[in-house]
Amino acid sequence: GILKSIIPGVTAYGPVPTLNTWWLNFITNVTNPDGSFRDWQPFADWRFRMAVACSINMTYVNIYVNNRLSLLAANIIPPGTVPEGSYNPNIKPRFSFNLTKVEELLRDAYLNPLKSATHDMYFYNGTKIPPGVVDNTFGPDKPRVVEFYVQSGATTFIQILTTMCENLNSIARSITESRTALQFRVVIVPGGQQYTLASKHQIDAYMGGWIADYNHVLNWLMPMYYSRGTYPSWNMWNITRLDELYKEAVRADAEGNVTRLIEITNEMNRIANELVMYMVWWHDSEYYIRSSWLQGWYVNPVYGVDIWSTMYYEPPY
Repeated sequence: GILKSIIPGVTAYGPVPTLNTWWLNFITNVTNPDGSFRDWQPFADWRFRMAVACSINMTYVNIYVNNRLSLLAANIIPPGTVPEGSYNPNIKPRFSFNLTKVEELLRDAYLNPLKSATHDMYFYNGTKIPPGVVDNTFGPDKPRVVEFYVQSGATTFIQILTTMCENLNSIARSITESRTALQFRVVIVPGGQQYTLASKHQIDAYMGGWIADYNHVLNWLMPMYYSRGTYPSWNMWNITRLDELYKEAVRADAEGNVTRLIEITNEMNRIANELVMYMVWWHDSEYYIRSSWLQGWYVNPVYGVDIWSTMYYEPPY
């Protein structure tokens, strides 16, 4: 069919499809509101990232909570990304639903807490964190809280994160024999506030996603893996090898070496998955209807994007 505006002189465009990926972000160098470095850094510890990622059955929730609207993600890159071959579902996440694994990881973190006094830890700028700065000890005498931020109105995300917290809290209580020694919470805020706090590195974890500004794999590698990209700079991830590979990917693209570009993409995805840099959730497609007159738009501040046109989701296949 043809889209035609009921307002004279206004042109309607679309539907315009986009490629999406959604995930849970982990911030590794959290700061206090006053800018000081926080001593409690749960997601600097791989055990915490892995435990959280293993705490829910994403296959189940995609079917029964998300109504099969998405395709479960193996890594950040969605299907349909250019050049062909960039999307590789064979590079699987390291995590999977396993509450026994969650218990093992949290118990080990409880008995052997991460500390800058006993472990090599680094600030985002690459300098070593001195002893006494980070101490991830938790227990009945030193209660700790881990918070998952999510935008208000995102009911599916809220429901999933709430279930994750229920599972994690049950296991934490069993390990510590305390209801307060280690608690996981969902914090619901307007989307703009969530991303502002994330950009200031003041929260533990938060829901995020990416809509491809243009359909090319570099539009995923830079904002998700390069240390100066959007999410690594917010989440305080600075992985030297990923930076080297990203720069090599840019060169390969400039030279038209598609084979090498795809090889690099695969390697970057493998590294990120091993680190559990993100808890990748799923891919979907969004379709927008846009007009040449702003009166056809509306502002919804509870989401992360300020201005939305009429839109809907469907699985990317």
